[in-house]
Amino acid sequence: MVAIQDTVVLTRMGHESRRGEVDDSIKAVLCEQLGLKNVYDMNNDSIEGCCDGGDVLYTGRHLFVGITDRTNQVGFQYLRNVFAHHHDMMDAADVVPIPMMSLQGADSGGGVLHLKSAVTHIDEETLLIPEGTFGDILAEAMKVTERGYTAVRLPDVLSCNAVVVNGHVMAQDSPCSVSKQRIEQACHERDLGLTFVDTSELAKKDAALTCCSVLLKVLDLNSNQLSGPIPSQLGQLRRLLELDLSSNQLSGPIPSQLGQLSQLEVLDLNSNQLSGPIPSQLGQLVELDKGVSLLKSREQHTNYLNTLRQHIPINKLICLPPLESHPDCLFVEDTMVAIQDTVVLTRMGHESRRGEVDDSIKSVLCEQLGLKNVYDMNNDSIEGCCDGGDVLYTGRHLFVGITDRTNQVGFQYLRNVFAHHYDMMDVADVVPIPMMSLQGADSGGGVLHLKSAVTHIDEETLLIPEGTFGDILAEAMKVTERGYTAVRLPDVLSCNAVVVNGHVMAQDSPCCVSKRRIEQACHERDLGLTFVDTSELAKKDAALTCCSVLLSV
Repeated sequence: MVAIQDTVVLTRMGHESRRGEVDDSIKAVLCEQLGLKNVYDMNNDSIEGCCDGGDVLYTGRHLFVGITDRTNQVGFQYLRNVFAHHHDMMDAADVVPIPMMSLQGADSGGGVLHLKSAVTHIDEETLLIPEGTFGDILAEAMKVTERGYTAVRLPDVLSCNAVVVNGHVMAQDSPCSVSKQRIEQACHERDLGLTFVDTSELAKKDAALTCCSVLLKVLDLNSNQLSGPIPSQLGQLRRLLELDLSSNQLSGPIPSQLGQLSQLEVLDLNSNQLSGPIPSQLGQLVELDKGVSLLKSREQHTNYLNTLRQHIPINKLICLPPLESHPDCLFVEDTMVAIQDTVVLTRMGHESRRGEVDDSIKSVLCEQLGLKNVYDMNNDSIEGCCDGGDVLYTGRHLFVGITDRTNQVGFQYLRNVFAHHYDMMDVADVVPIPMMSLQGADSGGGVLHLKSAVTHIDEETLLIPEGTFGDILAEAMKVTERGYTAVRLPDVLSCNAVVVNGHVMAQDSPCCVSKRRIEQACHERDLGLTFVDTSELAKKDAALTCCSVLLSV
């Protein structure tokens, strides 16, 4: 397999005799035991591509893929599609093919089985590469200097394979003393821990240190009826980003060793029977709360739906099925723009999200709801793009933010449908807002979509942030000239609200000033009000309006 963050590609190995190793036991560990959602199986996708994980080196900045007897161009392209195009973890230019077969045989360093048999990294800046002509050619093919790497050159190829686990290097206990001295010096200069491990017997079968492990980053064991103490050994999994042990029967103290998980972003121990003080060592986990907790996200989304149900007849609330291959599918607002009985299915600005506009959405609109006026921007062969989060319909105007996700062609498509074709409004009432030229005015800038910064609570009233950014935005929208009242709020997050049948769902912001001003505005307009917490989703640029589309049918 090839694993980066929480995304895994199960490989179709180059030697046919090994393909049975990718079996149900591996899939069960990844999908059931670890709870990973982004698991791709190259074996199921009917391609002629092949790839061995030993040919794939991810340094944290580049994904180098060796083209060898075991990994071909089709396998390389599959990896590029998953990690660069689909999940946008890196630019396509950072997924780099290395033509190993044309490099082989340059000297005794040639003839290696996999790319990582000849090169690995010990940090994001430093590569271990063999000396000699083969190493020179390999370094040139990888553009080591040009890409900002330092090469530690070693006399023997075997020593060039190392495993790095949370700042600790496991290097080959090679008989070559020069290689060991150079690795020791490199680790000392970079403040890296070092252990020499002897796998010389495995090396007789072309095995290297990296062959024998895949580094774990997500461990999700929630609701597994686990009991007893939390194992202190979990503190050794130092590349973990997320640890979820919630909803079990775990007891006893929280082990202080969890404080060694320096990269941990999410730690969920909720709903157990733990006792004793919280270890002070957990205070060292500076990355905590920067990640998104799956459990909290689900809880907040459930509360969001329950609030909607209080103001929409139960048979009128439709929940779409999740799309496992599209983690942003929760943000359904971006898939369409709906006014009265007319809907435009959008061609979203980020290519990886366009698969979210699928048959399930079309079936709901056309068959279940019987809508006739449904336009699909994806089918009309245009270069336009639009995210629904950039489109604000107040009942009098259709404001369209021109952003990284919505361009002028997308704006013109909406104007043609709603103003020219259906005559729902005058052309002048479909208004482009040049958000990219407004960004960065102050801390209010940098929002992803127009509705991240402005929404309405009735046809006369807009929520707009305070500060220079809010001033420029209000001027661009001609708020006063068009007869709107602006309720100015200190925090941008509070400026996004959903209005359902005279009831406002506002963000349960930590900013008490924003909440008081929204309460006053709703009271003066005789509007109902509920504060809803979606703070966990907001870590991924999600706002209240992102999670629903309101249709008039």
